[in-house]
Amino acid sequence: MTKKELAYQVVHTLSGGNITDTAEKYDERYIMQLSDLAVPFLVKMGYYQERKRDSYTIPPEFVKSYKDVPIKVDVDRDIYYSELPGVIISILSDKGVKIYPMQDMNSPFIQVKEGAAGAWGNLEAFTTMQADEQLFWIEGKRAYYKDLKYYYINKTVLISMTASVSGQSDSDQLAIPEDMEFDLVKLVVDWYSGKRTIPEDAVNDNRPVPAM
Repeated sequence: MTKKELAYQVVHTLSGGNITDTAEKYDERYIMQLSDLAVPFLVKMGYYQERKRDSYTIPPEFVKSYKDVPIKVDVDRDIYYSELPGVIISILSDKGVKIYPMQDMNSPFIQVKEGAAGAWGNLEAFTTMQADEQLFWIEGKRAYYKDLKYYYINKTVLISMTASVSGQSDSDQLAIPEDMEFDLVKLVVDWYSGKRTIPEDAVNDNRPVPAM
């Protein structure tokens, strides 16, 4: 389902199946803005459902992969980085983004918290991990690489992430399983019609997600 298709389904539901002359009645752009909130809300709901089963993983249906993301150089900071191809849905600091060498899915880069590379730099365990693994951290809309290993220079990476639909085009496929599309449409319909209040957590990632 794309954002455009979602908007059509929402308008179809709101109009009771009669979608003629609905352009003035229903604000399609606002419906798409609600989808920007509804998709991450459902992603987080799915994650917290997994936590109830003692699984601290994000359901794979919510993860979108981007191939051939270039590794660039920040000349001012003298450090390598990649632009994140989407807006992260923040759930936990180590859950939202995975980075792999483009030709080697068995050697994922290891994410550390921003600032950890400097704070832990002299610790023996950290030094050992850095020698064996490629480390990165997220800073804004970029993934920065700690001392990028020479064999990754001028290469591309695959980035898998729980990406928000914010910023995606109307024709991009939403990273949501087919069996949750009905829930997505119903959620946007209820928010648009005022049957349900948009929860604070739809914008604030640090609070629990209530049940549907």
